[in-house]
Amino acid sequence: MENLKFKAWIKKQNKITEVKAIFFKENNTFVETKHNIYNIKEVHLMQHIGLKDRNGDEIYEGHILKDIYTGKRSFIHFINGNFYLIDDGNYFSSLYCLDTKYYDIAGYVYDDKELLQTIDTIKI
Repeated sequence: MENLKFKAWIKKQNKITEVKAIFFKENNTFVETKHNIYNIKEVHLMQHIGLKDRNGDEIYEGHILKDIYTGKRSFIHFINGNFYLIDDGNYFSSLYCLDTKYYDIAGYVYDDKELLQTIDTIKI
């Protein structure tokens, strides 16, 4: 089994960084990056989904994917124990049937205010 991989979106700095470790101390959770340690409330963790885009880049929760044929943009979101590809119309597609060779990573949902607002409206 492959090890879990995470990135973190640091909310106040509006930046994405690799996660070195996640640890627990005195009823708190902390995220260690290359340059700092953050309380879990200061970041949003993004898990590697175990897939790569057509260029071989690892896909994480929060990535925006662009369909290379239609140009349609969607993002990866973790809901109820499963990863989904969601577009701005709240169309859900399970990643079990996603062929990622037709997608390029086109950024992070945290850089797109319109898509970021979509997360708050998602209902399954």
